[in-house]
Amino acid sequence: MRTSILIIISLTLPACASMEKSTILGAVIGGTAGGLIGNSAGNDGKRDQSTLIGAAVGVGLGSLIGYSAYKDKQKKQQQETLKQNPFDSQAPSLTAPKVRRVWVPARIEGDKYIDGHYMYVIEKTSGWSE
Repeated sequence: MRTSILIIISLTLPACASMEKSTILGAVIGGTAGGLIGNSAGNDGKRDQSTLIGAAVGVGLGSLIGYSAYKDKQKKQQQETLKQNPFDSQAPSLTAPKVRRVWVPARIEGDKYIDGHYMYVIEKTSGWSE
């Protein structure tokens, strides 16, 4: 009974955002479930040993499943992004424009005071790269 409740909880938990969190969460859930299964399957004399073996196997499998789930989620997100923007992967890149920064000193023009500031001049615009 405890094992089935734990399995239901582990399946309904939300997915983690990072690979490390997914792997750790899988290890924790797998270790707990494996320990419970090992405990319930063990004989009275070797219950501790079967609990430890079940937990160790659960940690390994849970880590692998958590990592795999993260990679699958990442792949699905990439495919979804490609479906939404199919031309982004085919578009050529742009070169960066060449910009020159020029200091303009403070000055007075008639009844206006213009504080010193930088002025940016585009020397070469961006263009398509091959």
